[in-house]
Amino acid sequence: MATEIKVQVDKLESEAEWARWKWQMSMLFEQYDLVSIVDGTRPCPPQPPTIATADVVKEFKAWKSNNGRAANYIMSALNKQNAELVLSCTTAHECWQKLCSRFERSSTQRRDMLFQQFFKAEHNKIEDVASYIARIQKIFIDLNSELQKQHRNTLDESVLIGRITSSLGTEYNEFQNVWEVIPEEHQTINLLTEKLCAIELRNRSTIVSQSEAVAFEAKSTAGKKNNDLQVRNKRIQALKQKTKCAICHVKGHWAKECQQNKTSQHTSDGTLHKRGHELVIVTTAPLKDPTLKNYTEIDVSYGFSIITEYNDAKWKISQMESCRQVFTITTEFMGTIWDNPEFKKIYRRDSGEKFDAIMIEPISDLSLYSMAHRFNAPLIGLTPMGFHNFQRYIFASPMLPSHPSNWEVNTLVEGYPSFWQRLQNFIDVWGYLYAWSHHVVMARKRVEKYFGSDTPDPMDIAKNMSIVLVNENPLFAYARPEQPNVIYFSGSQIQKTPPTLPKDLRRFLDDATKGFIYVSLGTTVSCHNLPTEIMGNFIEVFSKLPFKIVWKYECDEFPGKLDNIFISKWFPQQGILAHPNIRLFIYQGGLHSTEEAVHYAVPLLGLPIMFEQASRIQRLASLGAAIFLKLNELSKERLNTAIHQILNDKSYKERMAYLSKLSKDQPYDSFENAIWWIEYVMRHKGISHLRFSESDKPWYQRYDMDIIGFLAVIAFIMSLIFLYTLFRILRFCYGYYHLLYKNVQYPNTKLKMQ
Repeated sequence: MATEIKVQVDKLESEAEWARWKWQMSMLFEQYDLVSIVDGTRPCPPQPPTIATADVVKEFKAWKSNNGRAANYIMSALNKQNAELVLSCTTAHECWQKLCSRFERSSTQRRDMLFQQFFKAEHNKIEDVASYIARIQKIFIDLNSELQKQHRNTLDESVLIGRITSSLGTEYNEFQNVWEVIPEEHQTINLLTEKLCAIELRNRSTIVSQSEAVAFEAKSTAGKKNNDLQVRNKRIQALKQKTKCAICHVKGHWAKECQQNKTSQHTSDGTLHKRGHELVIVTTAPLKDPTLKNYTEIDVSYGFSIITEYNDAKWKISQMESCRQVFTITTEFMGTIWDNPEFKKIYRRDSGEKFDAIMIEPISDLSLYSMAHRFNAPLIGLTPMGFHNFQRYIFASPMLPSHPSNWEVNTLVEGYPSFWQRLQNFIDVWGYLYAWSHHVVMARKRVEKYFGSDTPDPMDIAKNMSIVLVNENPLFAYARPEQPNVIYFSGSQIQKTPPTLPKDLRRFLDDATKGFIYVSLGTTVSCHNLPTEIMGNFIEVFSKLPFKIVWKYECDEFPGKLDNIFISKWFPQQGILAHPNIRLFIYQGGLHSTEEAVHYAVPLLGLPIMFEQASRIQRLASLGAAIFLKLNELSKERLNTAIHQILNDKSYKERMAYLSKLSKDQPYDSFENAIWWIEYVMRHKGISHLRFSESDKPWYQRYDMDIIGFLAVIAFIMSLIFLYTLFRILRFCYGYYHLLYKNVQYPNTKLKMQ
């Protein structure tokens, strides 16, 4: 009798383990002939009737047995959190589909994520070369599989080989030169792996010198090496022309060379690094620049895939629901950061790491604030989207539910809201904070899990934050009181000299004698998720305009034929906004785009998607420099009217020019001021004199609600006493005059006073 082999499958803990877990489970289903059950090709047969034949009953029972077996295999290989995802499923196929939709996301998002992983992969000295090749080959296979699903051309094996050879360390430089000499038809991944492993083995054994350990024991003269190097460089350039950047999706360069990557999110830490500070950065957009010293990056770019569900649903949900969903996404994303192996090396108790300051983007999950306690370092907040209401609650800033600056829940109309509008916003704001409080509880549990129960509450750590740096120009926000430890800065990404435009784009813009309109809806909205009806409205309106259109469009094919349009997946935006022929910028209300449009005095048509964008556009509309429209309610008539209103009314351009003048006329560089404050906190090992002490009090004491309640109760009691006394007096008077009236009417009746 054959013995059944028991297969051990590791439990699925996070998205990082999904690919390996899925492969293990697929092999398990193959072993027990359960693939057709799981993939749904063998559906559940109908419930057999009472008079069914034995074969029908047997088939039904066999399916039920196999289905239960497959579902049990899936459940036993999930941790508690992931097991809750499939509790509502009734079949193994539903369980599998639920997990695939959760971890694989949409096909387009998964393809983009794989592209990014493939072209950002780097070989480190800790990882042996065979493991590195296996890792990048797995990504390559998954990427081609995803491209096949979308009926796109797959990548040739030469792309994989070129990516591996170009990402190796300096100890493989000579091998790279020799590898290029080998005829291309003989260059295979198996041969590459064999030779690289041989070199690695020789380097570790140090039996022979590095020159003698070159693959194939090839001997080259200096002149030949130079020729080989030139050939290699040409092939790398050719490879770049065939592949797309994982960030801007433009061919010709790789992600670590992308200008968009280097000029967007790395200004503050880049400046600190230039000043001589050693930096350890956890980021979703790493530079991957090996030339930087004292600069360590922990790549968590895989977290972008978590927002896919939000991107798919953002057209249908309210602003309030959007905020709640962001809380959930943030909490989930924090879990992936805490489980990151490189990050674990930093915060474990025996790491020996020391920091002079901890800078954290103060998102809704507070668990990362505990890093300040772990390293006994001052805490600095850095937020790119304005100040949130939950942050104001932490720091005891005044809550103003009825003020237009309350952008997180509802966007108020200009002027004075009615009583019912203010009541609705009051309920929404405090309901928003109540929803956030549930995620605070989850953050406490996470801190206890990684640092122990003796760690201070993350809310208390947050209250002791030294300063908060807010990347926003107060000119673009509604004025409201803030705490003195809130430091504003803006415009750090604006270049002193606008970037040079590509020749074909510059020629197109120079020929726009009547002007052109620039369209960019940011990274949140793309051609992949823009509703067809709205896309059609854009095309029909643009086709009738006498102006040229420059549109940042991510798809390969444009759904229409327009003679006046220039599309690309990425543009040097500041170069376009600085062009003298620009007439209008249609955008989603992003912070950097707003700053750049105001800097170059370009009128705006705003179509906000999420978060603070609606409030920012409405603020500019109130200043006469923009028009606010809702993207999900956009019609051809509204779009056409708004475009012509801005282009035909000179006041929009004039007001924007005035705002541009205001934004440039500053007493100091706000970004340099922010850097000064960071170093100020580090020099003094944290500051507390700017901290508002009211943050230590519960909310009802901050606003004297207990005193107001007490006085209200006293007033209510006094009112009752007054009413009771008045009632007794009136009753006495009524009784007295009633008896007096009777005595007058009947004089023989004696008046008796009780």
